[in-house]
Amino acid sequence: MMDQQSLLAYTANVFAEIGVKYCVVGSMASILFGEIRSTQDIDIVVDMKVTHIKPFLAKYPLPEYLVDEAQVREAVLTRFQFNVIHTMTANKLDIIMPGADAWKSGQIQRAKMMYTKASAKSVLLHRKTSSLASCGTTVSGRRTSYS
Repeated sequence: MMDQQSLLAYTANVFAEIGVKYCVVGSMASILFGEIRSTQDIDIVVDMKVTHIKPFLAKYPLPEYLVDEAQVREAVLTRFQFNVIHTMTANKLDIIMPGADAWKSGQIQRAKMMYTKASAKSVLLHRKTSSLASCGTTVSGRRTSYS
């Protein structure tokens, strides 16, 4: 079953595989930092480019996932957001492009690498109060850093 933690781990691996910088934000990030929260979705800020769209979509095929290619393309071009829904569980990803202002565009660079037990993978997390500057991801035990 694709619970939220599994969907997050899968998505973190997808972004690492296709070379997209990302960080988890919102309630899921707070939960992984140890706060007790309830959430209906997973918010992820990504630095996605047009060249990432096809490889990304290939990892989220129908009927297992609902994701609209036109919505993804528009979000990447306008620096907005799009959704991915896992059809069997209705778990939802909100994929958000970073904004233009200094605070929003720096979210990914301020992210903190965190190992999560449930996913057995490292994911990038961001908290509004954080000023940490660790960025990258782990794939098969190898850490890749971005500057």
